[in-house]
Amino acid sequence: MLRTGIRRIPAMLRTGIGRCPAMLRTGVGRIPVMLRDGIGRYAAAIHVAGAVRYYAASLPIRLGAAMLSLGVLVLIRHATGGYATAGAVVGTLAVAGTVGAPLTARITNRYGPRRVLPALTAGKTLGMLGLVAAVTAAAPVPLWYAAAVVAGLCTPAAGSLTRARWSALAPDRAVLSTGFALESLTDDLTFVVGPVLATVLGSLVQPVVAPLLAALLVLVGGIAMATQRRPAPALRRPDSAVPGEPSTASRAHEPATPPAAGDTPAATDAGPAPTTPRAGESSVPAAAREPQSTASAREARATGSPRKAWATGSPREARATASARPAAGEARVPPSVAENARPAAASAGGPGAARRRTLRRGAARALALRVRTGALAAPALRVIAGPLAAPALRVMAGAFVATGVVFSGVQVSIAAVASGYGQAAAAGPVYGCFGVASMCAGLGYGAIRARSAPHRRVAVGFGCLAAGCALLPFAPGLAPLAAAVAVPGLAVAPTVIAGNTVVQQRVGTRHLAEAFAWLGGACSLGVAVGAAAAGRLVDTYGPRAGFLLPILAAAAAATLVARCARTLAPADPRPDEP
Repeated sequence: MLRTGIRRIPAMLRTGIGRCPAMLRTGVGRIPVMLRDGIGRYAAAIHVAGAVRYYAASLPIRLGAAMLSLGVLVLIRHATGGYATAGAVVGTLAVAGTVGAPLTARITNRYGPRRVLPALTAGKTLGMLGLVAAVTAAAPVPLWYAAAVVAGLCTPAAGSLTRARWSALAPDRAVLSTGFALESLTDDLTFVVGPVLATVLGSLVQPVVAPLLAALLVLVGGIAMATQRRPAPALRRPDSAVPGEPSTASRAHEPATPPAAGDTPAATDAGPAPTTPRAGESSVPAAAREPQSTASAREARATGSPRKAWATGSPREARATASARPAAGEARVPPSVAENARPAAASAGGPGAARRRTLRRGAARALALRVRTGALAAPALRVIAGPLAAPALRVMAGAFVATGVVFSGVQVSIAAVASGYGQAAAAGPVYGCFGVASMCAGLGYGAIRARSAPHRRVAVGFGCLAAGCALLPFAPGLAPLAAAVAVPGLAVAPTVIAGNTVVQQRVGTRHLAEAFAWLGGACSLGVAVGAAAAGRLVDTYGPRAGFLLPILAAAAAATLVARCARTLAPADPRPDEP
C-alpha cells in the first residue's frame, strides 16, 4: 500500500497542477459577483438612516479619544522631561475611562442620550482643558491626576451607543453584521490614525496642540450625537427587562404563528376555547403543569396584586386574596372590624379556613427559607449588575480581556524587538501592519454572508489569532516581522465583530449600550495588564519573550469560548443571513 501510494503521488500532483488554471478562472470570474454583493451589503447598511447618522456623529469623539492618551503623554513628557509622571497620568486617565464607560452607558440607557450626552461632553471637555492648563501652568501634580480622573470618568460611550443603535434599527442580521463590521473598521482606523496624528502635531507643531484638538473633537462629536432627533432605541423598543434573556432582535426573525381556522374575535376576547388533547399529549391543563412560582406570578399579575410571586404563596391564596377585595361601589371593611370578625369566620368556615391557614403557614415557611438562603437577594443583584447578570456577557468580557492582552503584548514586544535592532522608530510602522490587516479583514468580513453561528466564529477566530501569534517569535528581522504580524491581524476584526454579535443576541436590547461598554472596558483592562506583563517578560527573558503572552492569551480565550459554547449559542441558531 505504501508503494502504491508513493507511485500515485506524481499523478496526483499532475492532476492538481492541471486543475489550477480552471480554479483560478473560476475564482477570478466570481470576483465581480463578490464585489457586487459586498457593495450591496454596505449600501444596505448605509441606508439605515438613523444608525448611519448616529455613526457619523460619533466619529469625532472616537478620533479625539484615540489622540488623547499619546497627546497627553507627549505634553507631560515635554513639561517634565521624563516618562514616569507622564505614564502615571495616562494610566490614571485609562483606568478612569475603563471604570466610567459602563457607568455612563447605564446612565445614558436610563435617561436617554439627549439628556446625558451634553453633561458628559461638558465634563470630558472641561477635564481635558483643565489637564492641559494644569500642565502648561506648572500646577501641582495632584491637580493633573484630578483632571485626568474627571476626563476619564466623563467619557461618552460613543462606540457602545452606536452599536446599540445598529442593533435596534438594522432590518435584518446581515445588515447588522455589516454595521458591526463598520464599527470594528472605525475602531481600527481611529486607533491607527489618532496616535500618528497626535505624534505629528506634538513633535512638529506644539505639544499642547494634540490634546486641545482632541478636546475640540470630543466637544463637536458630543454635540452632534446629543442633537440627533431620533430617541434612544433602548427607551422606545420593548424588550425583556431581565438581563440574560434573548434580545428582541434575536426573536424578531421568528415567524408569527397564524390564528387557528376557527378563531374569532369573540372567542379571543372570551379566552381560549377548550381543546381536545392530541395524541401523546397530556390531558392535564397547562396551568396545572406550570411550576408553582410561574403560576403564582401569573395569578399575581392577573389579580393586580402588588405582592411578589414569592410572597403570594400559591395561586389558590392569590385568588382568595383577590376575592376578599371589595368590588367597585362596595364599602371597605375597616381593619379592626376584620380582625375581630376573623376568628368567628374561621370557626364557621370549616375545612376551607383550615386549608387557607395551612397555605399561609407554608408560604411563610417558604419565605423564611428564601430569606435564610439569600434567594431574595438575586433580583436585587441582577438589577445592580445590569447586563453582567447575563452569563454570555461575562464569558465574552473574559475573552475581550484576552484580546486586550494580545494588543498590548504584541505592541510592547514589537517595540522591544525594534529597539534591539537599533531602529526604535520602526516599531510604529511594523505595528501599523497589524492594524491595517485587521481593517482589511473587517472590511471583507462585512461584505460576506456568514454561514455559521457567531459563537463558533469567535472560537475559530481566537484559535487563528493564537496560531498567527505563534509565528511572531521566529521572524528573523523587522521586515519579516511586519509581514508576520499581519497574519494575526487578519483574525482580530472578524473575531471582535462576531463577539459583538454574540452579545447582541444574548443581552436584552435595553442593556446593549452598557453591555458593549463592558466589552470595551474589558479590552482596556486587558491592554493595561498585558502591557505590564509583557514589559516584565521582555526585561527578564529578552525582547522576543513578550510574544509568548499574546499566544497564551489568545489560546485561553479560544478555550473559554469553546467550553462555554452552550452559554453563547443564540436562541435562534440560524446564521446572520437574510
